[in-house]
Order: sequence, then C-alpha cells, then structure tokens
Amino acid sequence: MQADELKKIFIAYPTIEEQQKISGFIDKIDERIEVQNKIISKYETLIKGLCDKIFRHDKSVCLFDLVKCKTSTLQENEVATYYNGKYKVFGASGIIATINKYQFEEDGILVLKDGSKAGKIQYAEGKYSVVGTSVVLIPNNADDARYLYFAMLSIDFDKYKVGSGIPHIYFKDYSCERIYYPNSALRIRIAKVLDAYEQKVEIEKEMLSALQKQKAFLLQSMFI
Repeated sequence: MQADELKKIFIAYPTIEEQQKISGFIDKIDERIEVQNKIISKYETLIKGLCDKIFRHDKSVCLFDLVKCKTSTLQENEVATYYNGKYKVFGASGIIATINKYQFEEDGILVLKDGSKAGKIQYAEGKYSVVGTSVVLIPNNADDARYLYFAMLSIDFDKYKVGSGIPHIYFKDYSCERIYYPNSALRIRIAKVLDAYEQKVEIEKEMLSALQKQKAFLLQSMFI
C-alpha cells in the first residue's frame, strides 16, 4: 500500500475523555462476563458433585445392559458450512451445524471417543446427526435417557483412554461400568432434580452469550 493511499484511510479517534468512557464500559462488560463464567463453572461443579454422590451407591447393572451403541461416519468438513437446516449436527464442541436430514431420532447420550477430551458427554434429543468422533448410546428404555446421561457424568473415562498419540476410548471397554439403577420412580425423581440444575446452567450460558454479543457489537460500532 502506497503512502498516499494510507492518507485516505480514516480512523475514528475519540477524545481522551471518550476513550476512557468507552474503555470503562467495556471493562464493566468484561467483568460481568468473568462473573458469568464463574457462575456457570460453580453450577457445573455442583452438578458433577451431586452426580458423584448419588451414583456411587450400589452399582448393580452394567452399562451394556442398558444401552445400544451406535456410530456415525459423518465428517465435520461435510457439514461445517451448513447453518440453515432443520436438524442439529453435534460435534466435539456441541452443535456445529444444522442440516435437512438426520441420522438418529431417539434421545441419546453422546460420548466423545477421540482426542484430549475423549469421554466428554453430551445429550441429544429429537432428530439429529453426530460427527463420527462420538458414539451415540441409545437407552433400551427411552424413559431412562436423562437418568443415564447424569449417571454417566460420574464415570471416570480417563482409565479407559488408550493410545500414545491421540487418546481413544472404546465402548467395549467402558461398557462394563456398573450403574446405580434404583426403581423407576426414584430414577425419574433423580433425573428431575438434576435437570433443574442443568436448566439453570443453560440460562446462565444464554446470558453469557448475550454479554459476549453485546461486547462484540459495541466494539464493532465504536471502531468502524
């Protein structure tokens, strides 16, 4: 770029007072974002602690007796640019795309099987697709889906990781995990209690997303 072209570029340069006001306002948003992250972290820690406490009771049933394991060959690069479809696509980080077809139509527990976060658990409901880095565990009893999701949060998947480079976990290994499986009424009650806390997490995450969007909008508006 030539010097005369650089001279034509206009850069908004507010007064020192305005700069201080802008900086102060953005700092307040950053502080609120930090607080919001701490709130989410505390709720997630609480849920994990409750799961560890609840599901350490008599573990009477093996996981492989409660679920069917299904796999996917879908690659992330096949769907990464699709956002206007009807059905969600789950990847390692959550929902990564929406497309107009689906692989599964039963609520399932997604278990990431590859990478440093192998063992990460997600829950999928309705009609959806899954990238091949995760397996889908479909409960034999559909009413158990949420209960088993929370029960699996208490599993230590680290002990099942294999591979010197990229870690992997296999269903054939952790399917032997025994699950606390009380009567139906108690399973439903446990799931409802834990669901209430997870809903709070989702609300806090929505608030965090709104703050992040507000900050991005302000930065864009102020410096264009």
